[in-house]
Amino acid sequence: MGFRSTFITEDKYTTTYPEWFREKWKEHLMFSDNMVIAPKYEIKFYGTGYKIIEDIQKVLSEFGLAEKDGELSILLVYLHDCDGITKLKIYKDRVVYSEPTGWKEVDDVTHDECDRCSEISETKARGGDCQ
Repeated sequence: MGFRSTFITEDKYTTTYPEWFREKWKEHLMFSDNMVIAPKYEIKFYGTGYKIIEDIQKVLSEFGLAEKDGELSILLVYLHDCDGITKLKIYKDRVVYSEPTGWKEVDDVTHDECDRCSEISETKARGGDCQ
């Protein structure tokens, strides 16, 4: 029992997590070569989830690199067993949480802020290939 979730991170950086992180979380996480991680199975957000976030913050502190806005961050999106979604922007010294405030039924992927998704929907509507 408990509040179970799964998540995925963005592929923002062309590096990998350090060996200590990969070793510590190898039983729980899948890793890519570009900082993408996802759990191998559902995790308890209010336990393992917080520990993973803390370790991501340690990794960001170790990198010591500068980004355009002056701060490194990792975007992580949780899908919860209650059907909720939480987006986290993880910085070395804080975490910014965001959640949708409502849902509406739509015919396809149509979020207004994303031109690429709208292009895919239009291509699909015309019978084209969406790859």
